[in-house]
Amino acid sequence: MDTEAYRAGKLTGWKHPEITQEIIDTVGGRKALMEQIRALEKEGLIQVTYRDMGSDVKRIDLPVAAVEKLCQREGMEDSRQRQLRYLEEVRAWSAPVQEVPWLRSYYEDLIRRLEAGKIVKEPEDPDLFRCLNTLTELKEPVWERVFSCMVFKNSKKFRSGGCREKVISVLKNGLYGCPFYEEGMTDDGLLAACGILTYSQTLEWKGPLQYQIMEVQADTSMLRYGCVLNAQTLEHAKISGCSGCVSTVMTIENKTNYENMAYAEDTLYIYCHGFFSPKELRFLSGLCSVLPAGVKYLHWGDMDYGGIRIYQYIKRHLFPELIPYRMGARDFEEAIRMGAGIDLEESAKEKLENMDAGELDGLKQAILRTGKTVEQEMLLAAACSR
Repeated sequence: MDTEAYRAGKLTGWKHPEITQEIIDTVGGRKALMEQIRALEKEGLIQVTYRDMGSDVKRIDLPVAAVEKLCQREGMEDSRQRQLRYLEEVRAWSAPVQEVPWLRSYYEDLIRRLEAGKIVKEPEDPDLFRCLNTLTELKEPVWERVFSCMVFKNSKKFRSGGCREKVISVLKNGLYGCPFYEEGMTDDGLLAACGILTYSQTLEWKGPLQYQIMEVQADTSMLRYGCVLNAQTLEHAKISGCSGCVSTVMTIENKTNYENMAYAEDTLYIYCHGFFSPKELRFLSGLCSVLPAGVKYLHWGDMDYGGIRIYQYIKRHLFPELIPYRMGARDFEEAIRMGAGIDLEESAKEKLENMDAGELDGLKQAILRTGKTVEQEMLLAAACSR
């Protein structure tokens, strides 16, 4: 017996199992079946109405409250007992993370569903709970494979065992309110925000920036085609100054457009690839303090839902004086006339309708009105085809 009501603990009432030929064959024939029925009746687990002088069964009455004992008798786990076991396990995993609101909400949701008798698959895989709880214990960012070793004593299991996708799914679920997630983040970016790093996290820029790592000073003004810092360098480096007179800082969302920007002594171009990782934010947070007052902070990104979110993220977390570059309603309309428009997906339309676009509300309304979006690269493609 495995109904929602039964799993929720409603153990009253009766069931009337029907004897089928399949059941008769399973137990080894009618004689064996009758022997089992009489044994169960004698134990008080069922009530039987006989016919044909007791040689056949007219009806079996099974009290719902006896199902658990029947399962125990057969060495099976009753669905209600399984539900109770899951509840106990989830509460145990929940206990150490009560001070972590988003993860507490996740476990509370599982508990509510289990108590309501819903089928909940998550407790079948405690590795997911192990990963989530370990995530909250991180004091410093760690490499993904190190995290996997911390959890499983195996450097590859987090990714190869499927837990990575399950963890990301929980983190992205708006029901739980994970503070690290921003709509549009890549999976790697989200894990990085939570403290799990991959080797793909780098920072690229063009311009006369100086940084210090240990006792070494580096000047990137001579690197006219750009500079790339890997994740480990980002962790230990800090901005120390500028070797030129920088008047403009521009973050650029897409690689093609970033590469297309020619070196300028008074401009610092930063490739943001989407949402900056925590290490990138930490490194770049020192930029404002070494630049003079009056510097312009610009962001150039896609004219779509994700582009607006990225702009707002950078403004909120890094450059409060940030303003959009070529992302206004007029820029959008010009791009559409150039043939750079892409159809707006229905899922993105709903999100866009519900978002507060702030100073980019004009762009938002233009996207909704036309049903189009514009990716940065399309501007270059459209310009080349003219």
